[in-house]
Amino acid sequence: MTDHLADASQFQPPTDIELASIVRNFHTARVLVIGDIILDRYVSGSVHRLSPEAPIPVLRPANDRATLGGAANVALNIVTLGGQASLIGVTGKDAAGDEVARLISTTPGITASLVRIVGRPTTCKTRFMTGSHQLLRLDEETTAPLDQTGLADVMAAVEAGLAGCDVVVLSDYAKGVLCDGCLTGSWRWRGGPGGWSSRTRNGRNSPPTAAPPS
Repeated sequence: MTDHLADASQFQPPTDIELASIVRNFHTARVLVIGDIILDRYVSGSVHRLSPEAPIPVLRPANDRATLGGAANVALNIVTLGGQASLIGVTGKDAAGDEVARLISTTPGITASLVRIVGRPTTCKTRFMTGSHQLLRLDEETTAPLDQTGLADVMAAVEAGLAGCDVVVLSDYAKGVLCDGCLTGSWRWRGGPGGWSSRTRNGRNSPPTAAPPS
């Protein structure tokens, strides 16, 4: 880990000209995104009174929408910039998982290998909104590591995806996909740039080329 930190300390950020060149050529990027897939749902409406049952607002819903979150949002950002994204992650065999699959299928540029596991809920975050104010967030999820069958399916997808990518991005929201079994697996990124976005880990198992401050 010390060696990797030393390498990171010598990293020089690209110049404006170099950044412009990267952006211009981003359409050639083939990015493999591995991590926790999240369905972000937003229920918005109006509030005109408090509940007589408790001192909380009563929301009258008017709109319900869903977007790709977590690792799926990373893939979405990549294709929005013009790149190609291969997404590997886990969903449940449930309605939220169906919605994730539908959203991905209607997003050009994302190729997904979704491991769907019976009995494991799709991570879904539902935000109840009025105007720009969030009243409540409902999280439906599990943080348990993948079982052996799920892990084997994810590792097989990773091995298949590595050959066709230029860079690997690990997107970790601590929902169990990037568990120790995955990070210490035999695949280990074999050179080239890699990125790490983690809420709980420090990259000790697979140190990245770059990592955001989250």
